Amino acid sequence: MRSIISLLTFLGLPNVAATALAVLLTASKPLTLTELSNRTGYAKSHLSTHLRYLARSGLVEYVRKHGKAFYKARKDALLNLVHKHLKELKHHLDYMNHEIKDAELNSPLDSLLNELSRIIRDFERHISRR
Repeated sequence: MRSIISLLTFLGLPNVAATALAVLLTASKPLTLTELSNRTGYAKSHLSTHLRYLARSGLVEYVRKHGKAFYKARKDALLNLVHKHLKELKHHLDYMNHEIKDAELNSPLDSLLNELSRIIRDFERHISRR
């Protein structure tokens, strides 16, 4: 679970939101606020704020059933977030590669950019099939 939380914070999510999303991603079913609180150790009031943030970001959805709210990770939105960051990384590396005129750096950067382009294309094909 720590590696998922670490990745989600790397992608820009606050730690509490990343923890809640990681729990939802690994849960076998949608969870209530009480269940999330029990699994994360965070107070319901604290979690509630971060769940609203995740819902506004499209990373979490909730449904009401029998008077209770159940939270569920939106896996498609998570894939889109990863895709966005891969493209941003490629964009920054591209600019850096064009600004630096040093064969010692440009050669490995060219290789990395080619591989990253391939990964992004494969990722986009995978996302479009969903």
